[in-house]
Amino acid sequence: MEEQQACDSVLLNTFLVRKKRCRVYFHRGTLIWETEMSPYTRCTVPMRDVISVHACPLVCPEDEEAWAGEERVGCAAFASRSSKEMEVAAAFAERSRRERLKNTAGVQPGFVIHYAERATKNRWRHKSVTLRHTDPHQVASWLKTLRNHLTGMSWRPRRLLVVVNPVGGRRKGVKVLEQQLQPLLTLADIGTTVLITQRPGHARDLILNGTSWPVPGPGPGWEQQDPATPQESIDNTGAPEKDILDGVDGVVCVGGDGTVAEVFNALVLAAARSAGVNPSDPEVNPPSPQLRLGVVPAGSTDTVAYCLHGTRDVTTAILHIILGDELGMDLCGIHSNSTLLRYSASLISYGYMGDVIRESEKFRWMGPRRYDYSGFKKFMVNKGYEGEITLLADSSNVDSGPKCLENCERCQKGCDITKDKEGKQNGEWKTVKGKFFMVNGTNLSCACRRCPNGISPFCHIGDGCVDLVLIKHTSLFNNIRLLLRLSSPVKTVFDLPFVEVHRAREFFFRPLPATASHSEMNPSQHIPGISVWNCDGEVIWDPNLRIRVHRQLLKMFARGMEEPVEVPFCSF
Repeated sequence: MEEQQACDSVLLNTFLVRKKRCRVYFHRGTLIWETEMSPYTRCTVPMRDVISVHACPLVCPEDEEAWAGEERVGCAAFASRSSKEMEVAAAFAERSRRERLKNTAGVQPGFVIHYAERATKNRWRHKSVTLRHTDPHQVASWLKTLRNHLTGMSWRPRRLLVVVNPVGGRRKGVKVLEQQLQPLLTLADIGTTVLITQRPGHARDLILNGTSWPVPGPGPGWEQQDPATPQESIDNTGAPEKDILDGVDGVVCVGGDGTVAEVFNALVLAAARSAGVNPSDPEVNPPSPQLRLGVVPAGSTDTVAYCLHGTRDVTTAILHIILGDELGMDLCGIHSNSTLLRYSASLISYGYMGDVIRESEKFRWMGPRRYDYSGFKKFMVNKGYEGEITLLADSSNVDSGPKCLENCERCQKGCDITKDKEGKQNGEWKTVKGKFFMVNGTNLSCACRRCPNGISPFCHIGDGCVDLVLIKHTSLFNNIRLLLRLSSPVKTVFDLPFVEVHRAREFFFRPLPATASHSEMNPSQHIPGISVWNCDGEVIWDPNLRIRVHRQLLKMFARGMEEPVEVPFCSF
């Protein structure tokens, strides 16, 4: 009842906004303020973009900071003076303090609205506006109404599990947590449980095992585990263990694509286990996890974050999490010999990309530059691999638009999936054989800073299909043409004569000639003429795979890429 009253409320009053008298309206979830006198300006903020509303102090934080700076300068100026001069300076500072208190005695009460404003190039920024009024009852009424409206937004998270990779990418995960993520979550009154991972697979193990040490947060008592402290050395004597996912509304990854893949694999497997579903059965549709997943980019490439938000901007990703935006994302189940190997969200690639990830493991000491070094070596070798792909084709056009944008019609509708009496998908099966430089299966466009248009620019995030981009083995000159196309912000690779593209719901791959399965071979043994798979930055050694798409299996904190439009900035 209180939520309905907040939604139906109509408020109108005059406030002082940055020393200008403004008419302020609130109706049907929209907040508007406009100046009463020339020059006329008007700002409109939907409540779905409001982060929080707080009563503001009589003294603004900016004024307090300026006063503190003046005092520091004064102390520094008299640091080398005599005691008499110091006494004079202290008396002057006390007189100035009294004058400031006298000036603030007439400051009107008010409240601060923190909101997200759309900027250019898919970026969002945090803004705030202070509204003051002479009547404290009016301020209290507005404050209560706006807060009730925000409380009624049940889709917004109230508590989050934050998984931080401290060594991924440029080792900036902890810095992003402390300087950007945590302050904004605290501002939005969102609680956090922080897990700083100690090793690969740490977050996966904790989510699947279901227990962890208790970590309060945010506010007083908020703590985080020291990355240098081994997990075994943490003293939890007398502290009851609890499920790490208890009481949280979502999970946030601060790291790169590898961290994201580790977490969503654990979430899907945990959901399947809770539902009593065998995820290794390729014919079974695994249940969708109840928790949404947010991605705060802090890795080397950040392909998933780039495709979800259209930018690698950290603030943009955090604001989408706070506002509770939701977007369904496809996952590919990767099976071999009736065994689930893992789920993939962005790219699974055989051939060149597989060779690069396998080779780069030898040079981990180089950091992110190991991928450039290994990539150059394998590019110059220009090796091709024989293989056969059998795919269940989709009827949609894969080499032309529209692109996947916010409120995408194709993702909302999904691909046309029909089944026979036995429950198997109907459709046209195709077989492609040849010698390939790369075999790429993309769930996303795989756009990033170096490949702004992506490998498959018209790939959709939640349509239930995977785009197969087959790069045939060709000359080194043609491979250079391929790289130039991938680095272009406007052109695609689809019109190159050695590129073949298909859209499929599932596909099988086997190398030619046929090889032994993973269980019959040494994973570290290199077999001539056989490559490995690069799955979201991890190596899959078995070349014989079945890949099936599960439509919108995972719910993400995101809105999707936005149309490039001119953004009117608020002039206040």
